[in-house]
Amino acid sequence: MPWFSPLRHSFLTLFPIWMMSGTVEVLIDAIVKFAGEMEDLKEHRVRIYEIANAPRDIFFLWGGQWGELETDEAASAAAQFLTDDT
Repeated sequence: MPWFSPLRHSFLTLFPIWMMSGTVEVLIDAIVKFAGEMEDLKEHRVRIYEIANAPRDIFFLWGGQWGELETDEAASAAAQFLTDDT
């Protein structure tokens, strides 16, 4: 598309108006909020690792503490942690 085409000219004219309309602000706010939530998850990470030799055992990392838990206990603890609103 050449630089002087009417379509490109109309886009360049309307783009600043669209930017000021608030659509971009809402999008940026959503991205920042999502990034903040991801950072919170990194901060309070829960990692569950299945051990290949012992499928019933799981090593559960929570706050830097390692512990060996049964599969059901680890799954329920992880689900409770991830759904806790506090």
